[in-house]
Formats: sequence, structure tokens, C-alpha cells
Amino acid sequence: MKKALIALMALIMTFTFAGCASENKTVDISTIMKTIRSEIDLPDMADITKDRISGYYEINPDDIVDMSYIIAGSGATTDEIFIVEMTDESKVAEVKTMMEDRKKQISELFETYAPNEMPKVKDSVIETKGKYAFFAICNDNAKAKKIFTDSF
Repeated sequence: MKKALIALMALIMTFTFAGCASENKTVDISTIMKTIRSEIDLPDMADITKDRISGYYEINPDDIVDMSYIIAGSGATTDEIFIVEMTDESKVAEVKTMMEDRKKQISELFETYAPNEMPKVKDSVIETKGKYAFFAICNDNAKAKKIFTDSF
């Protein structure tokens, strides 16, 4: 009985530590974005590079490990997807707040400009996981979220 209890405790500890390890998993942001682009119908999208991020987010580029950011090239739709890995988990909360502010900005702009785009904005996704933050406004926000979360 004592051996069974020890084995059970060892098993519980193994799963506990395995769960913690998955929180720190490194993912390939470019692969996530390629999957989103191939599986979700998007308009022509423009790539925003790290050196142009300040036009959209007040993130210090030195705090970014990796990122992929695309926005609707025409400006006629709200489509936008941003995936970023920060140098430190403590910076992710700030980025999440910036993503919420960005969503509000887009909502205010398109509310009168193109109200037919508002359902996409209202259903948009903002997610964080470890050092990663994710923001998506597209025709299938649920699928974009699943692609992001399944990457972990």
C-alpha cells in the first residue's frame, strides 16, 4: 500500500512539472502565421515589420524576441493579426492592454466608416500564453484562436 502511494505521488509530481514545462514552450510564430494565412480567408494583407511597430503599438522593439504582424492592405476592412513573443513574461500584460486599446481604436474608426466590419471586431481574439500575445480580427476569429492555442 505504501509503495502504491509513493508511486501515485511520483506520478502526480511528474504531471505537475510537465504542465509547468509546457507553459514555457517555444513556438514558431512564422509557422502560426503561415497556418492562419492558409486556413483563413483573408484580404490582401500588408506585413508590418518590427521597425514599423511604433506606428501601431508603443512596444520597445528591444523587448520583442519575434513577431509577425499583418493588417488589411487596403484599409477597407478590419482584418489584422498580430503574434508577438516578448523577452519577458512580465511585459505580456502591457502588450495585452495595448491590444485591447488597438481593438477599441479599430472599433471607433470602423463603427461609422464600415459598420459591416463590426461583427469581426466584436468577436476578435486577444490571447496570451507565457511570453506570447496574440490579437486577431478576421473572418474566422475562432479558428485563428484555435490555431494559436494549438501551437502550444
